[in-house]
Amino acid sequence: MIVNTLILLAIVEVFKTTLTYFSEGRVKVTFIVDTILVVMLTEVISQWFKGGDWQALVVLGGILLTLGAVRVLAVRWSPTHAARAASMAPADPGDHP
Repeated sequence: MIVNTLILLAIVEVFKTTLTYFSEGRVKVTFIVDTILVVMLTEVISQWFKGGDWQALVVLGGILLTLGAVRVLAVRWSPTHAARAASMAPADPGDHP
């Protein structure tokens, strides 16, 4: 039941990504990484319940950690985040006539 729920969540993420593409004309990296993370979590849980070998679980865990780091970096250095920070920066006092 848990695996089926995660698969449903992955399908929702794919639809969310597709709708974003059609509305904005681009896809955010975080949406893609979120979808892959959900699918990978499904694989980890299914391997765990099947009693898979520990090497496969360690490899899948490493992939999950890497994808998590990519997700954090994508949010941290997002173009919208940089634009928002630049618009909120105080004006330079030397710019006044």
